[in-house]
Amino acid sequence: MKKRRTTYREAKILRIDGIFSGYNQRPVIKNLSLRVHPGEVLAVIGQNGSGKSTLLKTIMGFLPAQQGDIHFNDKRITNLPPYRLKKLGIGYFMQGGAVFPHLSVGAVP
Repeated sequence: MKKRRTTYREAKILRIDGIFSGYNQRPVIKNLSLRVHPGEVLAVIGQNGSGKSTLLKTIMGFLPAQQGDIHFNDKRITNLPPYRLKKLGIGYFMQGGAVFPHLSVGAVP
C-alpha cells in the first residue's frame, strides 16, 4: 500500500499532546495539547502564574515534561536537552532585556 503524502495543511511544525509539567512534581500545566501548522503564528497569553513560561521551558527542555509528548517537524523532542533542540533550529530568548545593555534603539541602523 502506497503511503499518502501529507498535505501542507496537515503538516505540523509543533505538536504537543497531553503535556503535564511543573515544579517539584506539582503540575502547573495539566493535559495541554496544541498544534502549530506551517504559516501559523501562535501567541501564548495569560495572567502571571498561568503557565506561559512553564510551557516554553518544557518545550525547550529546561523543565521536564512529567507526562505527554512534544514533536517538532514530526520528530519527538520531549525532554531533549536544550543543546539538541538548538541543532534542530529551536531557540528560546528569556525575558530580561539586558542582552545589549549599552545599545540604545537609536543606535540600531
